Amino acid sequence: RQVLRQAWEEHLVPCLVLNKIDRLITELQMTPAEAYEHLQRVLEQVNAVRGSLFAAHRMLEAERGDGTDVDDSNLYFEPAKGNVVFASAYDGWGFTAAQFAAVVAERVGIPVAKLAARLWGDYYLAKDEAGPTRTE
Repeated sequence: RQVLRQAWEEHLVPCLVLNKIDRLITELQMTPAEAYEHLQRVLEQVNAVRGSLFAAHRMLEAERGDGTDVDDSNLYFEPAKGNVVFASAYDGWGFTAAQFAAVVAERVGIPVAKLAARLWGDYYLAKDEAGPTRTE
C-alpha cells in the first residue's frame, strides 16, 4: 500500500509484478482455475488501493474547486494492458500477457494481439472454435 501511495504522489506509472507464481503450482498445488482466482483476488485488492488513492485525490481537488472530469481508464492494473508481470524471481523468469501470447499464438492458431487481449478474464479456448470465447 505504501509503495502504491508513493508512486501516486510522485506521479509514476507503476507496473505490478505478481511474484512467486511458481509456488501456486509447486507448493500450493493449485489447479489452473484456483491459481487464476487467487491472482484475480490479488489484482482486485491492489486495484482497490489504487482506486482509493484516486478517490482521495479527486475529493481534495473537489474541495479546491477543481471539478473537471478525469480519465481513470489507465489507473488500474490489467494484464491485457501490459502493466502486469507474472514472475518467479527464484527461478528467474517473468512475462506479460503479450509475451506469453507471442509464444503460444502460433501453436493455437490465433493472432497474437487477439490472444493477448483474451488471456485474462472470462474466456476459454475450445478446439472447435476459431478463438477464445467469453464465458456466460
